Amino acid sequence: MSSTPTETIASFAHEGITYELDHLGIAQPEQWGQVAIYADGDMVGEVVVEFPAASHAETKYPALPDAAVLAELACHELAIDAGAPDQMTLRLDNRPVMAAWCGGHAPDDPGSDVLLVDVPDAGRAVIVLGQTVERTETGFRKVDARTAI
Repeated sequence: MSSTPTETIASFAHEGITYELDHLGIAQPEQWGQVAIYADGDMVGEVVVEFPAASHAETKYPALPDAAVLAELACHELAIDAGAPDQMTLRLDNRPVMAAWCGGHAPDDPGSDVLLVDVPDAGRAVIVLGQTVERTETGFRKVDARTAI
């Protein structure tokens, strides 16, 4: 596992466009809280996370909001109504958000690399780290395998 920090902290898809949110402060601490918005690889906007004054008193680098809140800020900035994302890719840092998004649950171990999704009339599906799923009219489908879950 690489110890090099990545700037991409969240991603979502809407109407066939993949949006990535990059926290510029990871590589440049003086830009802490600045988040660049990319649509299919092209920078299309930027948001600045507002931290309460108390957050700065406690630490120089306060925690960012979770991925769902950042996606909402990006949608507001771009004036798009994305609602819930069409697709999500499982990462360690978005397991609880993705679990809520697809009605599944994350195992109690925060380092677990799986998400369990109960599928009506089909049992349980397992989504592993790095796997992308998309919403369908009847539930979800693993994007990489094109199998319904």
